[in-house]
Amino acid sequence: MRHLLVVLCVAFPSAAWAACPLGTFPSLDNFGNQICKRFDTGATDSVRVPAGQCPNGSHKAVDEYGNHICESYTGDRQRYYDTSKGCPNGFIPFPDEFGRMGCKRL
Repeated sequence: MRHLLVVLCVAFPSAAWAACPLGTFPSLDNFGNQICKRFDTGATDSVRVPAGQCPNGSHKAVDEYGNHICESYTGDRQRYYDTSKGCPNGFIPFPDEFGRMGCKRL
């Protein structure tokens, strides 16, 4: 009698998928930064960079509330805030449409 070996393959998400928050997917921006983009709008949700560094294409700056930020060199004035320790000055915790806590300007 022949034995039939059945192999079930389970697809596990890659580390890149695990690193992006709910409602986003991993991607690369024009500068080669690892980013997470929103499924609904395609906008950048978060950027992964080592602590204390700015993403490629941006420089260190200070905003009007005294927060240390990274601001893009391009004319769009995109700002990157470190939210690893909570919301920066001038922002309050606020849930997004996926139920994730984020920060919203006062």
